[in-house]
Amino acid sequence: YSATHPPLYVWLTALAYKIFGINEFSARFIAALSGVGVTMFTYMTGKELYNIKVGFLSALLLTLNPFFDFWSMQGQFDMTLAFFFSISFYYYIKSLEQNSVRYNVIVGILTGLALLTKLFIALLIPFIIFVYEWLNPENRNYKRLLIIIMVSFILAFPWHLLMIITHSDFDIFFFFKQSQLFERAFLGIENNSKELGSLFFLNQLFVHLPFFTVCMVFGIISSAKTLRKDILFFWFIIYLIIVSL
Repeated sequence: YSATHPPLYVWLTALAYKIFGINEFSARFIAALSGVGVTMFTYMTGKELYNIKVGFLSALLLTLNPFFDFWSMQGQFDMTLAFFFSISFYYYIKSLEQNSVRYNVIVGILTGLALLTKLFIALLIPFIIFVYEWLNPENRNYKRLLIIIMVSFILAFPWHLLMIITHSDFDIFFFFKQSQLFERAFLGIENNSKELGSLFFLNQLFVHLPFFTVCMVFGIISSAKTLRKDILFFWFIIYLIIVSL
């Protein structure tokens, strides 16, 4: 057994092979298409939260970033995972505005697809929603969170269950062992232990996104009193803290 990561990206790449043939273009196609999708939903999110100008500048800054462009050309899981994150974030904002069951289901589907793309990183989506709504009672809606969790579970669990049955004799901790979740979080494997420790990703922000990072710091300082109401800040800072730790 070697499928630590779920198979959705592999399935999509196989589909690209069927359509375009087995070549380098096909191997990179899904990642590149995902990069376009991330850019589009970055624009739409900026427009939804602020205005068209903010949406356009956000998408422009993203596409001008070499780090983002590099991963959009690699035949790997990461950009497709980011694509599902981007859409789920956008539709969660729509759900906050309209309190629609339809949007809750969409966020659940996208979370499930993210869980079928790479490890358990997408589990942070409902966690972020819970923390944000817990700190902002006016947006609190546990029914919404329950729908998101249930739909994502229904979509992602069958494949995980099949792997547990097929490869582990019903060991419920199978994937946690296979993915070396504890080792990745606390010890570092595959040369992922960085010399700067928990400051590594903060350092990378200044290296790869200097303009964005300076703007972000000033934005945090200027809006410190209302940060708990800023879903964009929550989405960013929780991932940064957890991954850095």
